[in-house]
Amino acid sequence: MLTLPVYVHVPKLYAEHYGLGLATQGVLLVAARGLDAFVDPLLGLLSDRARARGLDRRLFILLGAPLLALAAWGLFAPPAAVLPFVAAWFFAMLVVVYSALALVQVSHYAQGAELTLDATERTRVTALRETFALAG
Repeated sequence: MLTLPVYVHVPKLYAEHYGLGLATQGVLLVAARGLDAFVDPLLGLLSDRARARGLDRRLFILLGAPLLALAAWGLFAPPAAVLPFVAAWFFAMLVVVYSALALVQVSHYAQGAELTLDATERTRVTALRETFALAG
């Protein structure tokens, strides 16, 4: 749910309050998402390997959630000291937000898939998860 405010509110905030142009923001958003394409599978692999060693995936959710909250705070309220470097801050916070979000989501989604070995039940779990996410 955090990605919607990032795409809707952050561009206006950074353009109006911090002077970061929309074109620059677009390039940085695409770069951060491009990096995310490599980070997500690595975090999934890390979660899978930890699970294979007996660790619970909820650990990744518990670690990722506070990191996500701090990164979102940093993205929406950059400290005054970073304003001369607002583009770098913007990019760094996007990368941390997307990485922490992936840490939480990948582990959460994998938990649902591990509830049953039956493909029909997995589909039902996924459909319910997505239905409630959309309703929320």
